[in-house]
Amino acid sequence: MNATESDLLGFLIRANDAQTDKNVEAEIKENLSAAQKVHKLRRLIEPLESIREQEETPDHLYLKTISFVAAHIAAEEIERRESEANLRPALTYSNNSSTLTRSLIFPSQDGATGSTMQRRSWFAGLGLAVALLLILIPAIGSVRAQYRIQSCQNTLREVHSSLLEYADTHDHKFPLMDTADPDKHLIKQLQHAAILPDSYVKGCDPEGGKFDYAYSIGYSQNGDTKSLRLDDGEHIPLLADIYDSSLNTAKNHKHGQNVLFIGGNVEFCKTPYLFVGSEVPDNIYFNRLNQLMPGLDRFDSVLVPSEELP
Repeated sequence: MNATESDLLGFLIRANDAQTDKNVEAEIKENLSAAQKVHKLRRLIEPLESIREQEETPDHLYLKTISFVAAHIAAEEIERRESEANLRPALTYSNNSSTLTRSLIFPSQDGATGSTMQRRSWFAGLGLAVALLLILIPAIGSVRAQYRIQSCQNTLREVHSSLLEYADTHDHKFPLMDTADPDKHLIKQLQHAAILPDSYVKGCDPEGGKFDYAYSIGYSQNGDTKSLRLDDGEHIPLLADIYDSSLNTAKNHKHGQNVLFIGGNVEFCKTPYLFVGSEVPDNIYFNRLNQLMPGLDRFDSVLVPSEELP
């Protein structure tokens, strides 16, 4: 496949269908030119990320829209019927001709239209209220989503402080999870080192009661698995939201995931493909062979949920 710039851009902003994304992923891995184009496009759209909305689609938005339209139509219909009723034909007596004539009696401007104007005002107020709700609901969703992202980032920064404390007493090495020993999950190791309390259960959602993050399982070197070190490079991913391959995004957020890097900075990334020590993007959840195994080198990040080790 020769991916177009439209395909590459769609890959970055998650606008492609699943099959197109798979084709683009394959081409990025095999074609350096495509990888460089993705890198260039990513840099171009970076300034837009800060203003991109994070809100989820409000529940039953289509029903609220229909209700608003229906209220408007009902108000117009009532106004039309009242206008027709007020312009009613009637019989009047003419003194000049001593005959009955048929004419139109118009309502007075004082009493007859009072109830009509009141009803019109009520419907206008209702329509305005519905319109304001349609504006405010997405805004509230956006604020809620942004708050969740920031809360998650704060949790990752707290964990980073614990990881630094661990590295200071372990020759600058971060914990290495043992895939055969559940007792050596990240949080367990930090608890055994008396850095975190045994009751620690904080995760992306402060009230969720679950540590729902993916941590580095290190990389292979001369047949051994090595843990990441504090001096390996500040831009190497260390911890991130758990990835859901069925959703093609993180479980905790829509449109991307929070990623903690060795240097302590936390970024909300729209794609799991990051540029780590190379101009070729690397999927931080799999190694370069697309395996859920330790990376091929320290720049080949592989982040896995501690409760789902390979």
